[in-house]
Amino acid sequence: MIVLDTNIVANGATSQYGCSGINSMTKFAGKYLCASPDGLYELTGADDDGVDIGGYFKTPMMHFGLSNEKRLRFVYVKYEANAEVSLTIETERELSKTYTLPSSNDLQCVHRVTVSRALHGSYWQFKFSGASFTIDEVSVLPIIRGHKIAL
Repeated sequence: MIVLDTNIVANGATSQYGCSGINSMTKFAGKYLCASPDGLYELTGADDDGVDIGGYFKTPMMHFGLSNEKRLRFVYVKYEANAEVSLTIETERELSKTYTLPSSNDLQCVHRVTVSRALHGSYWQFKFSGASFTIDEVSVLPIIRGHKIAL
């Protein structure tokens, strides 16, 4: 079992906002402010005028310490989410499959994803997307195949 622990303190971490027209942001007097040609706005709340704010993160391509080709039997995700979260698993062979993690109703839960046997490769990448979710840990159960990748 290989575990990717994402429960870290994000000092100095960056976020990218895709809001149109925003050209600068700052924290002033305990408030987050952004500016655009149309004016100055305060970022508050957990949505954008009633619409959930979507987000995602993608891991780098990983080989889990072995260059051998492998399949993943299961992926275990420890998370919290107000709504469904999409997990897209991709390999360097440009094979990918998307799975849906159910809402956890803001409770910590673990969900087991049975990975399609059609996915195989030496390098793997995971993309999580949704609104208002946290991923605390990702564990994978790889099946190591006998041969190494041919370059």
